[in-house]
Amino acid sequence: MRFRFTTTPSDDVMVARSDEMPLFTDVLNDCIGTRTPRGAPPGLSTYWIDEALKEFRPHLGVSGASAIFSGNASYLEHVDGLVEARYDYDPPDSDIVERLPLQDLVDLLDAWRAEVILLDASAPTRMPPARPAIALGPPPKDADTVSQYFECDGVTLWSPATGSAQRFLAALRALEADAGEPAGFGPMESDECQIDRRAFDRFARVLVTSLQPDACGAVVLTVVALAERAGFVASWRPPPNKWEGELLDRARTAGEAAMAWGWKDPADAQTSRERFLAHACSLSNQATLEVTEHDRATTMRLRPSNVRSVGVVLHLGAGDHGTVALDDPACVPIELGTDSSADVEAIDYFVSVARDGRATAFRAGRGGSTEIRGGQQTSRSWRNTWPWPGWKRRADRVDYEPYC
Repeated sequence: MRFRFTTTPSDDVMVARSDEMPLFTDVLNDCIGTRTPRGAPPGLSTYWIDEALKEFRPHLGVSGASAIFSGNASYLEHVDGLVEARYDYDPPDSDIVERLPLQDLVDLLDAWRAEVILLDASAPTRMPPARPAIALGPPPKDADTVSQYFECDGVTLWSPATGSAQRFLAALRALEADAGEPAGFGPMESDECQIDRRAFDRFARVLVTSLQPDACGAVVLTVVALAERAGFVASWRPPPNKWEGELLDRARTAGEAAMAWGWKDPADAQTSRERFLAHACSLSNQATLEVTEHDRATTMRLRPSNVRSVGVVLHLGAGDHGTVALDDPACVPIELGTDSSADVEAIDYFVSVARDGRATAFRAGRGGSTEIRGGQQTSRSWRNTWPWPGWKRRADRVDYEPYC
């Protein structure tokens, strides 16, 4: 069949809705379109058409190859020489589907691209800026012991150690149950876990549609990082639910950090960075993880889901020198960097205090006092204030609750 193109009042070039294939044309405009990608100058752009061509053109004449390109509520998938147009909310075997031969789709995309360039010759130059490289520091000490492989379409997305893979899969299965959606991760067999591309893309977009980027535990952030490695995030147009810009980069940074150093038993994590991330991964259903990289310093925050609980903040500079403390201005931080065993003990201490709800803060000005209960004893520290008579009465008291 022949497709026509139309220009909207906002100057976008769309595929005109066809009475013969209404679903297919709707999905084309949802998945592709001619709007500029995030960070590019305004105007017409061939970016999304070019990305779709990169996805589908290599599969011409290749039997059994799969390809998928996603929009906001629909997707295009290559299956046995035909491209299927489906809605996200329908099951994969739904009868609500329209199909077009792969060669016809590629011809359509080439014609669409030519139509855009005819209207604006500079459209191919409107591209997103390159993402900055994220320095995550040296690899973990046990990097040479990796033995589990997460594979998607023949590409290894991640190869963690056995224990890390098992802990991640356990957390992922729990997340699947909560989301009511399969993630597409098969069983670990012969040290390999095969990931179904279509199911994983659908699962990842269900998560980001229902969650905010700054309110995710380590398991969700790991899913986002894996989805980016698989090439899914680039096809989320526009990134749903504010998963864009600095928030998307921050989530990606946290997910990559969790994959690099987290998902191991906290007792086996020997550096401050590893220990903190291992705790964050073990508490992924009770707290969110935030990682910020700036210059040569890293700040990691564990934010509890319970708003009446307190988080933990880790600041690291060069050589793993830094501080760790409860995320409250009244808490005195413990300095890190001179003794690695003492450093990880300090991180264990603050995480257990926060998790168990054993802290009470008395805020006064830019500091205050923190009481921490343990057994039959209560310790107290002071920050930027003095215990003048009546200090408790004048301070703002906060009794923190356990994580839940």
